Amino acid sequence: MTAAVRIVGAVLARWPFALAVLPAAQAQARTHDNGDGWSSGDVVVRGAVAVIKFDESSEVAFGGTPVTGAAVAVSNSTTLSAEAEFFIKPWASVAVTAGLPPAAKLTAMGTLANAGQIGAVRYGTISAFARFHLQPSKRLSPFAGLGVAHFFPIRVTDGAVSNLAVKADTAVALQAGFDLRVTKSAGLFASATWTPLRTRARGAFGPIPVEAGIRLNPVIVQAGIAFRF
Repeated sequence: MTAAVRIVGAVLARWPFALAVLPAAQAQARTHDNGDGWSSGDVVVRGAVAVIKFDESSEVAFGGTPVTGAAVAVSNSTTLSAEAEFFIKPWASVAVTAGLPPAAKLTAMGTLANAGQIGAVRYGTISAFARFHLQPSKRLSPFAGLGVAHFFPIRVTDGAVSNLAVKADTAVALQAGFDLRVTKSAGLFASATWTPLRTRARGAFGPIPVEAGIRLNPVIVQAGIAFRF
């Protein structure tokens, strides 16, 4: 089992648990709305290092004919991310996250490995979540989120494939993480997000049109600092 699968498993495992304990978190929050814990109306701004690991799979076709054993690998990325979060209730918030656009290399694999790097793409991601916070009155507060993620290419560079084009996509996103409050207004956080994003890359290998359907399935791990206003 790959590390990505283990992280995804942890994200998915936390989500039903969060729903199961939501009533208890809600009741606890009502009795701790004025302490150092989260409060209705809180605005939290976060900055983090984000590691994007792709668990990709793909199908490749030359001239409309599938190529058995051919695949496309997508390189992992590390970037900086920023997030704004608003607390509707101590136990419930909405958040929007975006990052500096990283670059990923697309490399031919399997029976087409001799083709090498087929191109590269600099891409952006933005996501929005509804979050449920467990133990919102405590210094250590886990959370689970459900939302959407959007992937979009910003600049595509040709390699072995010319006239390379990469398609944008939007998909559901699952998230789990925790906040560790150091002071009333500052703290640390970490999260893991999984989303079944996919894309389609098209171009030409010499005179032959080539196309690849790629399931990206990224796991995005973030760790950083948070400030409450």
